[in-house]
Amino acid sequence: MSPLLVTALGSALCADVLVFPLLGIALIAAPLSLLTIASAVGILVVGASTHATRALLDRSFRAA
Repeated sequence: MSPLLVTALGSALCADVLVFPLLGIALIAAPLSLLTIASAVGILVVGASTHATRALLDRSFRAA
C-alpha cells in the first residue's frame, strides 16, 4: 500500500475512535440532526475536496 493510503486509513480510524462516544450521545439526543448533516454537508464536502485535489490524487494513486 502507498504511504498516502496508509495515512488516510489511519487518520480515518483515529477519527472514528474519537467521534464514536459523541455520535452515540447525539443519536439519543438529536437523531434527525445527524441525518441532515451526514447526507447534505458530507456529500458536498467530499465532492468539493476531491475535485479540488484531483491533480494531486491522480499523481499519488498512479501505478508505480
